[in-house]
Amino acid sequence: MSIAEQPDTAETLRQKMSQVRNDLDHAVGEVIENARELTDWRHYVREYPFACVGAALAVGFVIVPQKIRVMSPTSDQLEQLAKRDHLIVKPSKTAGPPTPGWKRKALTMGANLLFRAALTYLGQQAGKMVGEQAAQES
Repeated sequence: MSIAEQPDTAETLRQKMSQVRNDLDHAVGEVIENARELTDWRHYVREYPFACVGAALAVGFVIVPQKIRVMSPTSDQLEQLAKRDHLIVKPSKTAGPPTPGWKRKALTMGANLLFRAALTYLGQQAGKMVGEQAAQES
């Protein structure tokens, strides 16, 4: 005869309550373990690697800002925008220095090469002179 079939006496009630407590402890332990597993991101990466990669790509796509589109409106379009939105455009007084052309860049590069070659030649000549002086003194 099992505990459930026995008549309700004090001892059987104690045994039933003890079994319920043991079952409850076991069930709570399982719930805690399942909760730990569900909150661990590594579990999802191990179980669903492709879904995690897809989710990471989607999040990255949403987070990364879109490329800024540069528009070059015509003077008529600018005039219409200015009239419609009461826009006042003042010319800029501070313009940056003009960028050097290819001739200027080539000349600068050539001058740098000549300067480095001259420094190398002078260094070699100085080394020879020091070597000769050291040979004469010894």
